[in-house]
Amino acid sequence: MPGSDPADDWARRLATLAWEELPPDARERTLIALFDSLAVAAGGSAAPGVPAMLRGVAEASGSGEVAVPWTGLRLGPAGAAAALSTLIHAWDFDDTHDAATVHTCAVAVPAALAAGAAAGASGHDVLAAIVVGIQTLVRLSLVLGPQPGVVRTAGLGAFGAAAAAARALRLDADRFLAALRLALPSSLAPTSRQVIEDGALNKRFQPAQAVQAGVNAAFLAANGIDGPAGWMVGTYGMGRLAPDLDRALGCLEQPGWDVTNLSLKPYPCCRYAHSAIAGVLTVRRPDTDGAVIHVPKGPAYEFVSRPFARRGQPIVDAQFSIPWLAAAALLRGRVDLETLSGQVLDDTEIEKLAERVVVVQDLEPSKDVMAPAHVKLRTSDGMFTTWVQHAPGSPQAPLSWDDVADKASPCAVVGGYGDEAVPVLLDVVRGLEGIAPGGIGALGDRIGGRVS
Repeated sequence: MPGSDPADDWARRLATLAWEELPPDARERTLIALFDSLAVAAGGSAAPGVPAMLRGVAEASGSGEVAVPWTGLRLGPAGAAAALSTLIHAWDFDDTHDAATVHTCAVAVPAALAAGAAAGASGHDVLAAIVVGIQTLVRLSLVLGPQPGVVRTAGLGAFGAAAAAARALRLDADRFLAALRLALPSSLAPTSRQVIEDGALNKRFQPAQAVQAGVNAAFLAANGIDGPAGWMVGTYGMGRLAPDLDRALGCLEQPGWDVTNLSLKPYPCCRYAHSAIAGVLTVRRPDTDGAVIHVPKGPAYEFVSRPFARRGQPIVDAQFSIPWLAAAALLRGRVDLETLSGQVLDDTEIEKLAERVVVVQDLEPSKDVMAPAHVKLRTSDGMFTTWVQHAPGSPQAPLSWDDVADKASPCAVVGGYGDEAVPVLLDVVRGLEGIAPGGIGALGDRIGGRVS
């Protein structure tokens, strides 16, 4: 019967979340995460394949009134959200929730900003919508658990985007729930991990496809359309994919706001490589001849632990290879967006050293899902070793406002903006709480503005 799904009450409570209700740490981490996601979007239009993806989105969706930050594009809400999602995820430099294994801001931020701009929302409404979108995506990912061959950001992103857009539109609890129900047919569609296996560039666009579907769902719900009442526990509901549905549903009601548990990436690559990179940079020596890096057991690390090979697109091959990333860190002393752009990907010295970086999967995973890592460097003076117990950027080792500003500068440079873009963006984000209803529409024009 409609309304009988046990996830419905949870969803209805999210619909009414007010920004003022959130604890101070949740509000602070939301603002930092927003700053981070818009900063990495600054470099997005320079990523391989992204200009063509943006043109495709614009051609498919048509012009509209929602300004897309950093681009000069004005599209309808769903198209604008898809375009911004593409920019945020373009370099794989956006946040993760490590336990849920999802990129949250590439889903929640574009949906909230685009729907909010279309609806004339306030800053508080948009910020609450971002939190709601993050919470929805993370909790549903924890319900679903790992699925063979599935990228959960894309597979569940329609739910997160629908929730964020519905909250930004200030839909009541019933219409909010309808948006989630309407997202079900789009869930688990653009999900295949084959994009990583083959190094395909459309990996960058998978979340955007889900975001577009989720925003569409919210606008359908706003116009009175509903979806299947058994969206979670019906015969073919999303929850039926969980190995233990009763346990999985308990994930929905666990206390806390997941925005406080996000990991902001210090390095523009797969999150599973971060602890290894941090370890290499800690004990780096100029005469390193090779390295052995120990990482946790399990299938999650299999892609990044393989010997480096050119399998498709150089950028994807590098970002999902601990051997290549470790070699780049050893030779250049850093791994930032400038490391992974331009001619660096064709550096034969990095590739030669990557052949002498061996990754061994033999460690037990810790509570910090992306750690530990044990790095051993071989030099003419002997072996240098270090342990990394907490992945950099994780809740146990979080990035600060200053850390994100330092990360943002190379992003602005790669995107073709000067360093002056970073303080402007910081002012926009810090001022968001003070934006009255109707003011969000100008936000996209204040951030960047040139056509990519």
